[in-house]
Amino acid sequence: MNPAKPALAAGLLLALTSSGWAGRIPKFEAGSWNRAPGEWSRGRPDLPPPPPVGPTRELDTIREFERLEANAIGWQQAEDRASSGSYEEREARRQVQYATDAAANLLSAPGALRGYRTEVLERFGDRLYSGYQSARSGSALERMYKTGGRIAFEAATDVFSRELPSYPWQNLIDLEKAYDGRYSAAPSGSPAEAHYRRCRDLVRRELDRPRPPMPPPGRRPPAPMPPPSPYPPPAPNPPQRRPRRDWNYDRVREIARQVDFAAEASYGAARALSRGGRDEAIAIEDLGRLSAAARRLTDELAQHRTDPYRSQQAFYAVMDAYQSVKRSTWYPNWHSDVLDNLRRLEQVMQDLEYYYPDR
Repeated sequence: MNPAKPALAAGLLLALTSSGWAGRIPKFEAGSWNRAPGEWSRGRPDLPPPPPVGPTRELDTIREFERLEANAIGWQQAEDRASSGSYEEREARRQVQYATDAAANLLSAPGALRGYRTEVLERFGDRLYSGYQSARSGSALERMYKTGGRIAFEAATDVFSRELPSYPWQNLIDLEKAYDGRYSAAPSGSPAEAHYRRCRDLVRRELDRPRPPMPPPGRRPPAPMPPPSPYPPPAPNPPQRRPRRDWNYDRVREIARQVDFAAEASYGAARALSRGGRDEAIAIEDLGRLSAAARRLTDELAQHRTDPYRSQQAFYAVMDAYQSVKRSTWYPNWHSDVLDNLRRLEQVMQDLEYYYPDR
């Protein structure tokens, strides 16, 4: 080996380092595979990208997908602008493939769309199918939209099958008509058509399910009983017999009838004007418990005419049921007919409370 060659190589390396030219050599930085179009420069090594980062919080899947979708669209536009056969075109095509694969894998993960409502998933699936129709045939974006739309509508069908038992029975006919119209308007052979057809069939099956016979007209349907409490009953305390006004059975009975009428009117109006939804269904159940408690109060008064202490537990059960109705998150959203009856009930309850001893 020529002894002059190592010395020559060392001198050349020292000259390059001292001139600062080595600092201008492009380096591959972590995360640079996900840069926006236009931030790449020539000379970057062809290294594989790191794995895509998924959603870091629950219900962030759609937001993360939209970020990857925007990134893929940006790189697709950069590929269209680049010269044919250039490095920029190859790099942009590869980044489009990376972003679309990451978006498809994100939605394909188990439980990726868990926690979303049916309406959100349907809007998301419709948007993806619109993107699939407008995407270039055979492109990576077209495959991403096709896969994402299929997954979104399958998740929407699964969520709807679990939500359907919570829908009020009175709203199922309108729901069946709505899904039948969407099924007729959906493109033939699309995932949206299959989803709307399955939802319509599920609603029809629920409508065909046998139900208990309705009471004859003019009779009051039985109010639902509250579920049993998981806690043990409190120890019985002797009533505090503090003096109140003189017990006037006729006056108390008249006020109790007004309470019963207001509770039943609010419950009937809420059921007739129901728009559907889980929160409203829970609030209607609370109104049913209030109506049942008011009816028990009138029954107790009919049995014990002279002793107010025998019916005071039924009276305070009505008060507790009314407080539960007021604490409901749906209380401000009631129709004016329901709210008027509830305000009337609160007013007559104050008059009735004056005749009963404290707890």
